Amino acid sequence: MNKNYTFNSSMTYFQKYGPWVLVWVFLYSASILQAQTFRYHQYLRNSKVGTLTAKKTVDSSGTKCVIDSDVSFNYGLGKIKVIYHAEARYENEQMVRSKVRVEKNGKLRDYSETWRNKQGYLAKVDGEQIQLPWKEIEYSSIMLYLDEPNSGIDSIYSEAHGKKNLLIHEGQGHYKVDVTKNKNINEYHYDQGVLESAVLDHWLAAIHLKLIEKDGQKL
Repeated sequence: MNKNYTFNSSMTYFQKYGPWVLVWVFLYSASILQAQTFRYHQYLRNSKVGTLTAKKTVDSSGTKCVIDSDVSFNYGLGKIKVIYHAEARYENEQMVRSKVRVEKNGKLRDYSETWRNKQGYLAKVDGEQIQLPWKEIEYSSIMLYLDEPNSGIDSIYSEAHGKKNLLIHEGQGHYKVDVTKNKNINEYHYDQGVLESAVLDHWLAAIHLKLIEKDGQKL
């Protein structure tokens, strides 16, 4: 008796709400025009220490880019675990908002946000709010993992620092970014517009990235 009651109740629920659920799924899927995902292994002194995932979703109103990185390594007598999350939204080829969150060993280390306003852009970096001097931001650091810079781009907005860094074109698919705040030089190598590898100049040692998966297919 209970089994029949449960079955009949489930059928009634589906008959009542099922069509609307299917409509919602269809509309949500149709709104996504393009989606890409790239996964990278991260190496520190030739040892794998973590992964980085870059995702780009394009819908009818704009583009959303998301970066998630998880790195763990031994340092001295302890272990360091760094979790990095960054996302940015672009509309009409201009960044409209972004945020970056960095945790070290479970504690918040850095947090920043940028959003567009009537004057241009407002940034909040580690609690300090700054009105930025730029009216437009066409390309930011997050985009480096998802789209090769075009020849007209000579500077990149850093969502984490609220500053622009110099982009140096070294040759076909090869770029360097001069990170002003840390006085570091990061390198990026692309093949047919896709980031294949990178060298990120961190405070401890350089982190090397290598592409291992594209849209679910291992390379």
